[in-house]
Amino acid sequence: MSGSNWLLTGIPRAGTSVSTRLLNSLPDTVALNEPLQLTDFEDCADAAAALERIVERFREIREQITSSSTAPAVNVAGAQSDARVMADSETGLRRPQGEVSDIEVSASPGFRLVIKQNALFTALLHRLVDQFECLALIRNPLDVLASWQTVDLPVNRGRLPGGERYDSQLANILSAEEDCLHRQLCILDWFYRRFHSCLPNTRVLRFEDVATGGVAGLARALGERAEDAVPLELAPLTERYRGLDLDGLLQALFDGPTAWRDFYTQADCERALG
Repeated sequence: MSGSNWLLTGIPRAGTSVSTRLLNSLPDTVALNEPLQLTDFEDCADAAAALERIVERFREIREQITSSSTAPAVNVAGAQSDARVMADSETGLRRPQGEVSDIEVSASPGFRLVIKQNALFTALLHRLVDQFECLALIRNPLDVLASWQTVDLPVNRGRLPGGERYDSQLANILSAEEDCLHRQLCILDWFYRRFHSCLPNTRVLRFEDVATGGVAGLARALGERAEDAVPLELAPLTERYRGLDLDGLLQALFDGPTAWRDFYTQADCERALG
């Protein structure tokens, strides 16, 4: 494990921020929430240049942690938070909170560095797997689709800037599709397809398992052991998204692209509605 570098990616709103917090509870592990922003890649014209930039930033961040016990990460008041969005009374949507700045971290020599980033890492995943250890988090597609209707993020509008920048096929598909919900289904399908084709099953974790077993499942994926089996407290889907046409979303999911079926069954989605 000495000095290992890991990428954590996943579907937006699938629990990657929670997983980042859990990973920080493992020994000799520093997990950072989105220290790399899309603006860091404005001068990277292609995927090869973006890969070089990621390698460079890993080296810089590791050196910063070693020399100053600080690291950049999206944080709220100096701490990484599970609650990445909060309600906005004007728009009715939940808006992202936090900003990238240096936070204090604690690490011993040879620490494991985990950096979380969703769309960008997923777009480059076929290249990143040759350079890094990679882990992806997925979630019941109905749960994800419902969440996307409530957040002030690009996925709410059926766009994915971090994915589109280095996947022209995805960008063309989304640009050609007029219906927002159909664009969201295409984005959802893109994530599941990328994870299925680029990673072994042991490196694709269902958030439902993380919610049940705490950090233990994450630890196993990293080749570690953890005794934590404290479940996360999650309200039922119908309580979290009151007012949404969940039945309509479920039908759209069943009628749309099918890559999610590599990881979930139709019954899994139906059970989410209770």
